[in-house]
Amino acid sequence: MKKYLCFIFLLFISFMGIVKADNGPSEEYGLVTFMEEPDRNFFDIYELGSVDNNALNGVNYDLTTNTLTIKNLKGSYSLNVDNMGEDFKLNVEGTNDFLAIYVSGGQYKTNITITGKGKLILNKKKMLIMKHQLLVQIKVK
Repeated sequence: MKKYLCFIFLLFISFMGIVKADNGPSEEYGLVTFMEEPDRNFFDIYELGSVDNNALNGVNYDLTTNTLTIKNLKGSYSLNVDNMGEDFKLNVEGTNDFLAIYVSGGQYKTNITITGKGKLILNKKKMLIMKHQLLVQIKVK
């Protein structure tokens, strides 16, 4: 009976680890960064467990809710979201106008939910011409 209960307990712990794995950023591969074109300046907001909310004005990341908030961000930026989990959210405040949002989850399932009462304009000046397959789920609330 002890072996049976021990097996059930270990199975439960393993299952909890699997279920939890894609929520929140990957500790090994998680990255949220803005890249400024054409100079390719990088502004790392979140990288491998470290948060820098002073990297770029108008940008704030909350690790506890896995939410990136942008407020009145304008410029030749692209947002790169890599391996941030299924519960990653982009909260939009004010008017935001930049080039693109790239979402990648090669090592870790990643989706993006866009929320907020602000306005999000992408590639208004048609500076970016690309063809990509959409392999992530995007939700707009």
